[in-house]
Amino acid sequence: MSHKKTPMTPAAAARIQRAVAKQQGGTVVSNSVAARAQRAAANNNTAQQVQTNELNRSKQLNPNNNEYWKSHGFNQRPKDWEQRIEQGKTKP
Repeated sequence: MSHKKTPMTPAAAARIQRAVAKQQGGTVVSNSVAARAQRAAANNNTAQQVQTNELNRSKQLNPNNNEYWKSHGFNQRPKDWEQRIEQGKTKP
């Protein structure tokens, strides 16, 4: 039997922290399950943001992608995009 790990989300960490704080009279100890859940959620969120930023950057560097042309001032990729690249005309 295999167990698939699900990344900790900020919402799940908040639920855990609320439950622990309620049980302990409003306090959460720094090495508790709730604190570890918050740290894991923060790390997962940061890793996902880095991955999203890298994907966006790669799209902006690819002339075959609309994001490239949007970052150069166009509304979308022009029909003559290949000619524009060859001629160095990447601005509207």
